[in-house]
Amino acid sequence: MAQDALYHRRRVRDLPLLRHWSRYRPWHKRSLRTKPWTLPDAPDLDMTPVRINISLPKCVLEGLDRKASARGMTRSALIAKAAQAYM
Repeated sequence: MAQDALYHRRRVRDLPLLRHWSRYRPWHKRSLRTKPWTLPDAPDLDMTPVRINISLPKCVLEGLDRKASARGMTRSALIAKAAQAYM
């Protein structure tokens, strides 16, 4: 987010003015009264664990184990969380 602001500052020179959320509140209340709304269905995600085999340098594996242990997680959970954050 900070990098985006710096990029915008360098390219555009003037940052947009911030507006208080209450300015939009009357429109929001009106919209809810006049239009029905629903939340879209979340896509079905298959969260079944799948066993994989990967090769890592020993020092990387030891680092993963230390980080996972410090966070009270399993090695698999740490790798899965890191992969999700990367995507």
